[in-house]
Amino acid sequence: MTDTCPSLLAWLENDFPEEESQLLSTHVPDCDECREKIALMNAVQDVGDEGSRFPAERRGDATLEDLSTVAHSVSVPWFPRHVGEMMTALVVTIAVALLSASAYAQAPSWAEDDAWNRRVLIQGGTFLMGSAEAPGVRGASIPTYDPDAFDGERPQHQVTLSDFYLQEHEVTNGEYRRFDPDHRPDARDNHPVGYVSWGDAMAYAEWLGGTLPTEAQWEFAARGRDGRKYPWGDEDVTCERANYAECERTAVAVKSYEAGATPEGIYDLAGNVWEWCLDWYAPYESTGQTDPTGPAESSLSRPARVLRGGSFSFNPWYLRAAIRFNYYPDVRGVNIGFRVAWASSGGLE
Repeated sequence: MTDTCPSLLAWLENDFPEEESQLLSTHVPDCDECREKIALMNAVQDVGDEGSRFPAERRGDATLEDLSTVAHSVSVPWFPRHVGEMMTALVVTIAVALLSASAYAQAPSWAEDDAWNRRVLIQGGTFLMGSAEAPGVRGASIPTYDPDAFDGERPQHQVTLSDFYLQEHEVTNGEYRRFDPDHRPDARDNHPVGYVSWGDAMAYAEWLGGTLPTEAQWEFAARGRDGRKYPWGDEDVTCERANYAECERTAVAVKSYEAGATPEGIYDLAGNVWEWCLDWYAPYESTGQTDPTGPAESSLSRPARVLRGGSFSFNPWYLRAAIRFNYYPDVRGVNIGFRVAWASSGGLE
């Protein structure tokens, strides 16, 4: 591994206090090397201080590649380098056994699920997705240029979407345990679910007859037709509107920020936890699109899926509605969750 992220390497060479590991992402640039090291850090954190090195609620969090990296790159007294392959094989065996033993409940009806997390109808329309290259004007007076924008948000392009439904808040631990009863049993029911990979999130969404929102659907829900900078409007980020690195420094109950809701009644699109989207991550197309579902593959050397919305461990500029982030689909993190979307029938077709 290259020394691209010295601050992260410093953490890797020491113990990993939970608060520091959660806030680490605030200081790490958006690059493949840094994501590799964050994944490694997560794997090392999974190695506990007691006899059981893989806590039940975190089994399977680390990929085989991550575990192999731990075995060969980090000094872990209980994991001698010459037994790395044997331990990897053991992890595979345990994972297969756990998956084989899983038995998920029957999916709830729309009405039953609505009692947990209401499905809000987002009326389709046309909007400008992404951020403009230079100062300009949209409509009469709303500027399209955002000085906080990242290159990945460009080029700005026109997108037309059909009606769709979106859950009013992030999926909670209580909701997710209807699907996987063994998932983090000590986590609070009304907090957003964490430690879910992209595949975990998709499996849950499909169980409900839905899918993950496309990146375009997510941004449209956050920005609306008027191109809001944040889900609530253009006013600055505060701890009364969202949960980010200057506020609670941990996830909080969903719907805790009434002032941060969209005019349509969608909560927590900014902060609390990042949210998986359906799309692979790749540069935007410059041409107009209708109901896009994203590129056929990721443009990154290690394929990554789109994350949106920022989290409790990121700075406020990551809460902007146009911000794009990405991460490896097999990674699970404390600050990564999701919500479910449906076509305009709400999952009844």
